[in-house]
Amino acid sequence: MHQTISICILSCLLFLACSPADNTYDATVLEGEIHQRLSDFDHLLNAGNAGGLEDFYSDDSRFYWVEDGIIRYPDKQQLTTSMQQFYGMMKSADIQVGEKRIDVLDATTAMIYVPSRQDIELNSGYQFSIDGAMSVLMKKEEGSWRFLMGHSSVKKPRGE
Repeated sequence: MHQTISICILSCLLFLACSPADNTYDATVLEGEIHQRLSDFDHLLNAGNAGGLEDFYSDDSRFYWVEDGIIRYPDKQQLTTSMQQFYGMMKSADIQVGEKRIDVLDATTAMIYVPSRQDIELNSGYQFSIDGAMSVLMKKEEGSWRFLMGHSSVKKPRGE
């Protein structure tokens, strides 16, 4: 039995050592694609219309979105429904994006961090700002980069 386990472990290690890694991607090219995709996302946010935004979120069953430490949207459908309702109440939006951090993990996966400030005016005339950031795991699916899992939060006063 011990010899069989050793042979299985050795076989697995040899398989892993001999399996070619997918190093055929150019991280700089992928970063450019992601920058463009995020710019397109920002443009749609500023347009004040939720139509088209849903294409930025993955249809993968593993999708979820966290807000301030709570899984607020356990699936894409709940997120897109909420966005449509919110954008229906919105008169205007202006998002200013800070310096993005993009870490390409492989040919189809990247981690991003984006600080931002959104100034929003509702149809009622009420105005407010959201000063925060999002971190997102992006996957390239069918030729497009989409948010698979994400977290957005607002800046909180720290007793510094």
